[in-house]
Amino acid sequence: MIDVDLIQQCADPRLEVAIVQLFVAAMNAPDHLAIRVFQGDKMILVPAPKSAEEAVETTRQWVGKANVRVGLTQYPAGLAVTDPSEIGLELFDTCENLRLGTELFGKVLRIVGERHEEAVVSGLGMAVKAYFTGWFEGE
Repeated sequence: MIDVDLIQQCADPRLEVAIVQLFVAAMNAPDHLAIRVFQGDKMILVPAPKSAEEAVETTRQWVGKANVRVGLTQYPAGLAVTDPSEIGLELFDTCENLRLGTELFGKVLRIVGERHEEAVVSGLGMAVKAYFTGWFEGE
């Protein structure tokens, strides 16, 4: 489980600590250097980076060619990036990755919540799926 102090220091303050913990657990990323690369519905196996510098290089190789997810929050690495050289070490900083991931996830969670006034748990599940896939109700 992710440290509560780290969540309070780095995560989007609009999200409850328990929600952030569930979100990070659902992302199932082993650490802040985790990288997952997808082309279509296929996952490409990439070597696990041993340093943040290696993680940046691997990410730069795949951004623009595939869907690249990084860090504890599996933040979409190509989001708002026009040139792979724009990807830097900050994306693999534990605190920064948690901040970026929870801010984006919070937006997705609010959209799901506005459309579905269901139980929080099912809304959380839909939001996690929408965050990870980039799709919600076909959009």
